[in-house]
Amino acid sequence: MKNFLKTILVSFVIIVLFFGIPELTQRIRYAVRYKDPTWLMYGTKTALELRDTTIQEKERAEAVKAHLNTKILTSNVDGVKVFKFVYDNKNDYRKNVPGDYLLNENAGMHINSLGFRGPELLDPKTKTRLFMMGGSSTLGADNNDDNTYPYLTRKLLKEVYGKDIEVVNAGVGGMNIREIYYFLKNEIFDLKPDIITVYSGYNNWNAKSYEGTGLRSQLFKIKMFLLSKSLLLCTLNEKIYLMKGKRVDAVWYNPGCAEKILNDKKVWGDFELYLEKVCEEATAHKIRLILITQPLYLTSVNPKTFWEDERLWKKHYEISNDLIRNTAKRYSLECIDAADTVDRYPREDKDRMFVDVVHLTDYGNSVIAEIIAQKLNSAL
Repeated sequence: MKNFLKTILVSFVIIVLFFGIPELTQRIRYAVRYKDPTWLMYGTKTALELRDTTIQEKERAEAVKAHLNTKILTSNVDGVKVFKFVYDNKNDYRKNVPGDYLLNENAGMHINSLGFRGPELLDPKTKTRLFMMGGSSTLGADNNDDNTYPYLTRKLLKEVYGKDIEVVNAGVGGMNIREIYYFLKNEIFDLKPDIITVYSGYNNWNAKSYEGTGLRSQLFKIKMFLLSKSLLLCTLNEKIYLMKGKRVDAVWYNPGCAEKILNDKKVWGDFELYLEKVCEEATAHKIRLILITQPLYLTSVNPKTFWEDERLWKKHYEISNDLIRNTAKRYSLECIDAADTVDRYPREDKDRMFVDVVHLTDYGNSVIAEIIAQKLNSAL
């Protein structure tokens, strides 16, 4: 028995040395190369906290220092903070963390005490209350507070159509329809909305090509856990893809993987299931629900990145928006077909509308807001 335990102990020590020494060497190497001691604690909570305060905020502060002296942002940013959200594991959705943030040199963001972008909700409620729900495109990931499409929709309704209503930007970066459903059920309905719009397409299917479903999903989670804890494995992973002539961010984002996963009926089944749940909940609460198709900027000519490749994504883009249109029709709900409208724009206009495949520029938000405001005018 003693010999067996001794063998186990020796084997354990050998394994630790075999993996530990190269791992430690890599951490020391990066710490020296980048003059950043947080690399020594890669994969720990302490390292993340230190990096947030000593690296990210320092980098952002340097990048925007000159602009802060000359530009007044709507959110009245008084410091440089890294924007973040928290994940509510109990209720299965993410939420924005209240506070003021600087997104870039031109854009500030205020998150109110309830986690919504913009001012506090009226208390008591004195106007028609519209909640606009979605992911980062609704939140306005690249835009100042006064250039998101929810803000501009309210502005147009008031100034052009004479409808003064309360519009709440309930967008949260990365949020998909499943999270929107739980967010609605657990929080939004309690805030007495009169109308709810849902602008959610891309996050329900493109994200799946990253993490996969079933066994692929579990393997992905294991791989990402290991890469998040081991700097050695992380750098080896990068080297392999660079040797293959691929971008580092193509580790999981590749046509073969994406095509295989997006042909999985479960991806579309889940999307439809939770979209239907949202419709049923809104109907049960007697709240007017309006679904909005989400436009993307896909191109077959020199796409900016892999994600703009029309040859790969057009079929899935069409499936996504058809699913939204058909669900709205089935539940006798209004559908604002923003995707169809934007798809008709010439390429040079779409160049001005999109930051990337999905996120909108200030001009893009003004276009979406105009499409929505026209339709909402009749609904109000």
